[in-house]
Amino acid sequence: MLHNAWRLQGPLNLAALEHSLTTLVMRHESLRTTFSVTDEHPVQNIAPVTPVSLQILNLTTLPVSAKERELKRLLQEKIHQPFDLGIGPLWRCQMLRVDPEEHMLLLTLDHIITAG
Repeated sequence: MLHNAWRLQGPLNLAALEHSLTTLVMRHESLRTTFSVTDEHPVQNIAPVTPVSLQILNLTTLPVSAKERELKRLLQEKIHQPFDLGIGPLWRCQMLRVDPEEHMLLLTLDHIITAG
């Protein structure tokens, strides 16, 4: 799996971020691809574009010391959460609100849809 996390500082324009991610999904079929088996042969299935909608997990109520632990725990959880190749999408994106103007964007992609 390929995974990354970015800290975003300042006001979050969620609609713009979701639009950007939707545009990426539209341009890259691999982000809409799943795999199945038909007659014992692998088959690539490409889904239509659907808008990306990010859920925000709010961590602002946690004490400062607990926030970093929770961020690390969530990152490890996402890294180790398996994908089902037959059910898409084969990538996950989660937004965490750390403070009113600090967010963390977590991105995980199954290796089968990346060039890595």
